[in-house]
Amino acid sequence: MMRKDDILIRRATILDASLLADVGAVCFRDAFGADNDPEDLKLHLETTYNVETIRQALDDPTITYLIAEISGTAFGFARLSVAETPVKITLNDAIELQQIYVLKRGWGKGFGPTLMEKSVEFARDHQKTGLWLGVWKKNNRAIAFYKKWGFEITGEHTFMVGNDSQQDFLMELAFRQA
Repeated sequence: MMRKDDILIRRATILDASLLADVGAVCFRDAFGADNDPEDLKLHLETTYNVETIRQALDDPTITYLIAEISGTAFGFARLSVAETPVKITLNDAIELQQIYVLKRGWGKGFGPTLMEKSVEFARDHQKTGLWLGVWKKNNRAIAFYKKWGFEITGEHTFMVGNDSQQDFLMELAFRQA
């Protein structure tokens, strides 16, 4: 029986590239496969979740992956970027939560909240003003999760899945100053 207390969050290393590629592809396909053209989905998965692309991200000092696991078995990850905040974001000096993915078998078991807690902690440890993210307008489950954490919709932007242009909400979580 899984318990939230058993979840370990660790920073990914280059040795995790294949794991991250596999988990990312499965999570993306499970979440968005039914709502996307198969060719666009295939193209997105091939370009975004191949091992070399993940290795390059792991080598990028502005990107951090946090892996959620129990007893060495990964159930999901968060990808955070400290790269410059785009103009469309109202927060100054915030971290982008680029992905927070949990495998279906881990849904409802505390992986998502634990990854979010660690993402908030990561941003606070870097003295950032908050977190921001893009989420597909049709992803009601994720939108509800982010709103529960205090994220607010502040705008929109375009996200490409293969050759399909899709609209995302931009959401921001401003940290309260102590």
